[in-house]
Amino acid sequence: MIPIPIRVLIIACIAACASDCLAQVPQSQAQSELQDLRENVSTLTRDISTLAQELRLVQNRLDELTHPAVPPSYITPISPIGLRINVAGAPFSGDETASVVIIEYTDFECPFCKRFRQEIYPPILKHYISTGLVKYVYKDFPLQMHVHSLWAAHAVRCAAEQGKSLLMRDILLAVDQPLDESTTTRRAEELGINTKELTECLSSDRHVREILEDVSHGQKLGIDRTPTFLIGTVGARSGQMRISDILRGFSSFELFSGELDRELKHNN
Repeated sequence: MIPIPIRVLIIACIAACASDCLAQVPQSQAQSELQDLRENVSTLTRDISTLAQELRLVQNRLDELTHPAVPPSYITPISPIGLRINVAGAPFSGDETASVVIIEYTDFECPFCKRFRQEIYPPILKHYISTGLVKYVYKDFPLQMHVHSLWAAHAVRCAAEQGKSLLMRDILLAVDQPLDESTTTRRAEELGINTKELTECLSSDRHVREILEDVSHGQKLGIDRTPTFLIGTVGARSGQMRISDILRGFSSFELFSGELDRELKHNN
């Protein structure tokens, strides 16, 4: 929309120019041209007003598309606490037999996911994962707003075929640039990954369905942002994790530590 002061400035400029011109012509002709000028200014004002209305309609439509008044039911935040989720076969770090589990839903181009990986994950790794107290499970949740997040998630799955899943995950979350094909290939080379095999895997899209299943299952649990973490306990044989808490977005190590210590205490 053109702001009102700009409209006034436009009209004032037209009037000023017209005054200079009118001063150089006979009075009768000046009166006629002045009337024409007034009509033109009136038309211009109406056109600007119409344009402003049309721009408002466009903006309102954009707002409806990007911020729907009634969001889809699958992104309505719900509480998954008490529900059970199968974690068997999912990529993880730590002791496979640990009874306390964290599930992280991440997007590889999410800035808060990257910040979590740099600031909060290291002490969790040191105090809980590396000590065998906690099993850390990874789930993909690429967001549509991030152009290359699905590609990056697929690259990590393809790297898993060469035993480099966790290394690829770590290096991509440390990259502060778009994770396009060139970037992921270059990072894969740094890890000693066979890029020809990686490219063939990415071209096949054979892991995309698994990623979309992560997204679908996450949405049913009320996941609507990244990073999101589910904390709970899992049976030794069932592979079913009972969710006891959910942490949405970037938080702090102290919050994780409190939740994990509580779970560990209850399971001792």
